[in-house]
Amino acid sequence: MARNLDIPIGDLHAAFGVVFHGIDRAVDVVRVSVDRTGHDVEPEEHVSLVMAGVGFDAAVMAGAGHSLKRHLGHLAYVVSGLRAVRRAPGEFSVAVDGKAPLTRRSHGAMAGNCGTVTMGLTLMPAAQLSDGLLDGVVFAPQNLTQWARLLLQVALRRPSPRLMPTTRGRQIRISCPNPQPVQIDGDVLGTAVALTLTVDAGALLVRCTPRTSVRLQLELEERGTAHGLAA
Repeated sequence: MARNLDIPIGDLHAAFGVVFHGIDRAVDVVRVSVDRTGHDVEPEEHVSLVMAGVGFDAAVMAGAGHSLKRHLGHLAYVVSGLRAVRRAPGEFSVAVDGKAPLTRRSHGAMAGNCGTVTMGLTLMPAAQLSDGLLDGVVFAPQNLTQWARLLLQVALRRPSPRLMPTTRGRQIRISCPNPQPVQIDGDVLGTAVALTLTVDAGALLVRCTPRTSVRLQLELEERGTAHGLAA
């Protein structure tokens, strides 16, 4: 979340500068419902500020344990990612705003309110913190060559819609027939067969840098214009 808010990481003095001299802005929060079995009467409820996913991304987080990160740092995610791409793909369905789900064979899917993750990789370039919408992606490469191509595209901030299809809405539900690893904001929470993410627009007040404040204000104005046109 700090990276997505442009808060300095690794510079305590600069970070405190934001605390004392920053500007308050409202950002969206994501409510996440976790269905472990597909028949949970009362699914678990969690709150997310960044993103949550089922399958590949959760497997990467699970594989980059404390011991590996202690020895390799951020490279632990690279090692874990290489292991995760060797997992067999499965069927994942993504439904947006209650519409009919799109089902395809992939390695998993994720959705959230922010686009940038560890190592500065931007998985969802269009994601905005205060637009009242969630962005989602599906990990669709089918072989190592396509994974290598997608990684390069992500590094260039131009992921291919064929290798990583995107979607957007106020609610995104990701489901699969068999339990898959689940992560919320980088924390692995066991396995589940479905995640339902719902945006709670403007629910959190954050203090941010002037540059980020301008960006969030523009997002808020765009949201107001879009909603006005919709009305």
